[in-house]
Amino acid sequence: ILDTNLKGAFFAAQAAARLMRQGGGTIVNVCSLTSAVGVPTAVPYGASKSGLRSALQGLIRAGIVPEKISDFMIAILI
Repeated sequence: ILDTNLKGAFFAAQAAARLMRQGGGTIVNVCSLTSAVGVPTAVPYGASKSGLRSALQGLIRAGIVPEKISDFMIAILI
């Protein structure tokens, strides 16, 4: 779960940011309410989504994702 939800999305956002550096663009990631609300049966999943949110904020603050690139986290409610 961590490799797919956290590492995969992080490295994809990092690569996309490099490609969009000059022209700008939007990075969209899917998050979950389990990243904010602990769910006993989904601890690894919630941790991966919480880590993704934190990692992307770090990319923005470190300047790896420039200001002209928007970052959106979308939570799907079913």
